[in-house]
Amino acid sequence: MPRYQSTNCTFVLLYRGEGETCETLLQLRQNTGYMDGYYDLAASGHLEPGESLLDCAIRETKEETGITLYPENVKLVFINHQYEENYVRMVFAAELPRGSSPKICEPDRNGGFLWAKPDQLPDNVRPFIPKMFEAMKAGLNYDDQNFTNLARNGLYLNKT
Repeated sequence: MPRYQSTNCTFVLLYRGEGETCETLLQLRQNTGYMDGYYDLAASGHLEPGESLLDCAIRETKEETGITLYPENVKLVFINHQYEENYVRMVFAAELPRGSSPKICEPDRNGGFLWAKPDQLPDNVRPFIPKMFEAMKAGLNYDDQNFTNLARNGLYLNKT
């Protein structure tokens, strides 16, 4: 029997502020062929051969926002395994570095940035994002299929 294989993708939740003032950076997808017209997290992308998940997150952030992140400032905060689609999302978080400002580095694929509070996201945001924030607010850091198993997952997962 062949081994299970999955596509791994990293997402970067770039944030500024704390508590009630915390906002996350979103980018409007365009000309990608997938979820165009919807806001996504600040940066995302697939691993390149020989690349670690952390290195992918850092590279994608630089390529898409111009912001340089360092490993010691980036934390894995959520995993979503869509096993029926053979797809794993790894969400990393990093605070916007002091003195940094995001810029649109891929104008053909990015229709603009938007800072939004996690509980005040635009209507046209990728569906997994508000579900992820809801799960994280509940202390969960993992879901194994389209956010339908959160209650079960909460029984055996570490709290964030």
